Amino acid sequence: MAFYTPNAIRGLYMLTPAEIVDLLSPTTPDLTPRIGCMKKTWTAEGTKISGRFFYVALRDSKPTIDDLITIAHARLVNFVMPRARINEVVAEMTASPGVLDPWVLLMTEARDLFMRTDEETGRSGELGELLLYMLIEWVLKAPIVACKMYLKTAQQMPVHGVDGIHLGYESDKLIMYWGESKLHSTLHSALDDISSSISSYVSDPKKYENEVRIVRSNLNLDAVDEMAKLAIKDYFNPYKPESNNFLESYACLAGFDSVLYDKVSTLDHSACEAAFCEAYDKRVESACKMIVKKVKAAGLDHLRFSYFLLPFPSVDDARAKFQARLWGTK
Repeated sequence: MAFYTPNAIRGLYMLTPAEIVDLLSPTTPDLTPRIGCMKKTWTAEGTKISGRFFYVALRDSKPTIDDLITIAHARLVNFVMPRARINEVVAEMTASPGVLDPWVLLMTEARDLFMRTDEETGRSGELGELLLYMLIEWVLKAPIVACKMYLKTAQQMPVHGVDGIHLGYESDKLIMYWGESKLHSTLHSALDDISSSISSYVSDPKKYENEVRIVRSNLNLDAVDEMAKLAIKDYFNPYKPESNNFLESYACLAGFDSVLYDKVSTLDHSACEAAFCEAYDKRVESACKMIVKKVKAAGLDHLRFSYFLLPFPSVDDARAKFQARLWGTK
């Protein structure tokens, strides 16, 4: 835990970006066993666009999609529930260690915030939101700062606006990551949808102001005194000097169907992953060009982006597996 000291003149805590992120502390563990990561980290020359490339980890030459869904399901409480609510339950269980009812009720409460879909009428995007949350915390070390799904007033109501709100840092800069996730059958379509969503968001100042209001009103920071919370909020206040050390970035997950898993499925496991990564690396080259093209076409190339690409054996199958696990129909 980082230490901070009051400023005698202002009477408020002066927190560095690193101290703020330390206070929020991400809870997502190392996902390497489930999500493979290509060594390449790409930055488009002359832009603020970067990209990282992932895939579903392989076992016996097959993608471990079921295990990935299991881990995503296990993360849902931390994704949708404020820490204050989680800590209430932890306190109850600490007082009565043998009574697990509070945790079961919390898990049910978290699950009921997700949309229930069926084969005929709909496809929820919440698996993508959950995976994006996991990747931002794991890769960017940027903890979730506001639990938007907890603010839903009806189960079948989607969360409007950005898909996630996280805080990270680079050097002396605090970075707000606005999340956007799209799972489509093609990368082309996923990238189009990401650009369209962000365009509608940045072109409407009221939408931006609403997201900032959510952060200020629902800061996911428990067990920290009010003076420290005020110091954190100074970064969002244009009247405070801390606001000059505040950056914004769009963290975007593009999930899409890929035949690469099928192409390596007949190979021996010792050669399978290397062959997959070699083929994926070639796909990455065209994907990077496509990302830049889509961002520029939408007039968004003045913004900062962190893209995550994640191919699936089948996006629709992954959604169906998540819904089955979530609602106990598996």
